[in-house]
Amino acid sequence: MEEAVIMSEKSGNTGNELVSNPIRTPLVDVSIKEDEYILRCELPGVQKEDIDIVIDENELTIRTERNWEESGRVLIKEIPQYDFKRTFLLSDTLDNQSISASLSRGVLTLVLGRKERVKKRMIPISD
Repeated sequence: MEEAVIMSEKSGNTGNELVSNPIRTPLVDVSIKEDEYILRCELPGVQKEDIDIVIDENELTIRTERNWEESGRVLIKEIPQYDFKRTFLLSDTLDNQSISASLSRGVLTLVLGRKERVKKRMIPISD
């Protein structure tokens, strides 16, 4: 059985609060491939300059701002402007120094490397 990459999530804003720019929780998929985990996060309409990915000890936080200025007088406004935020508590089996990120077609992909496991070995007793 594989160890958990994400031990738990920290709760946050549900996006239902009545504020000027509510915070939404983006959808995430997590998969495993050989010695790394792949976390894909849906961030529609977000540019890479607007994404902050912060790792602090075992906490990984993805935060974005999705804002744009309207040109002209708005007649219909159905596309919401809101921020995204999601925080994960990571397993200690992950190597926090080997995380990479890319953004393509509104999907942020993080690749999280796993620490090398200590191999079982016999310890000799000295004379």
